Amino acid sequence: MDAGHDVDAKIRGSGLEIVSDTIAMCALLNLLRQTCWPCTHALYICPVRTLALRLKPDCSMNRFSHAASTVDFRSRIEEFSFPCVGAKSAAAHDALQFVVAADLRSAADDSRIVRQLQDFAVQTARDAMFVSLAVLFEKTPRLDEKQFENKLWERLAAFHAIDVRRHEWDRAVSSDPSSPHFSMSIGGRAFYVVGLHPGASRRARRFSCAALVFNLHSQFEALRSDGRYEKLREAIGLRDLAYSGSRNPMLAAHGVTSEARQYSGRMVDASWQCPFATQSRAQRDGS
Repeated sequence: MDAGHDVDAKIRGSGLEIVSDTIAMCALLNLLRQTCWPCTHALYICPVRTLALRLKPDCSMNRFSHAASTVDFRSRIEEFSFPCVGAKSAAAHDALQFVVAADLRSAADDSRIVRQLQDFAVQTARDAMFVSLAVLFEKTPRLDEKQFENKLWERLAAFHAIDVRRHEWDRAVSSDPSSPHFSMSIGGRAFYVVGLHPGASRRARRFSCAALVFNLHSQFEALRSDGRYEKLREAIGLRDLAYSGSRNPMLAAHGVTSEARQYSGRMVDASWQCPFATQSRAQRDGS
């Protein structure tokens, strides 16, 4: 097969279509091998042809649109004034992983998301610092804060129902969402979950698509043990004050109030009750 036919085969399997095909002598620039394409139109330049390409109308969920979501998310974190220095460090050190899903309101991607989280929990070293996995729900419509909160806990409950088949709750934290020692657990490891979405009232939580960011709890314990945790919290608080006009009143150190109150980003009062309960393996199996 010659180079031209090989290019055609790659295009057919990529979710792209040829808009124009002009014979030209150019340097080789194989954009099809890139995984981060922030646009839906591009030029593929090979030694003998220049092809103007665009996404096919029925390929909105292919890897190029996924890449655009991750690029947009990462660029927001990399803004100079973005307050969370932990997230900025993760992005800068390529320690921010992504799973791109469809709709926060749908269970369609739950099994795949849980597998990715379980692998992340198992494969990430206990002493790893500033590592996160962000699940982007790029097809979620705009939700208000209450709607987003409800769907966040709906998804976390569904993730737990899948995870409990193979893993116990991390014994370093509580499984009771009313406990000040609560953290979400998947793959046998605790996570602090940050909900982000376009309808968030706080600027730092307002992103272009709904997302759940899973931060390993072990890294916060490591920061506490070496005396950096309070300094980091204060730095983030000051940056948030400059960025959003006020400190986030919902943020509290682990062990003071339940972190479940913080996950969605919605302001809640003392009467708020978390709509989440854990299951045992026996309950899951119906025995």
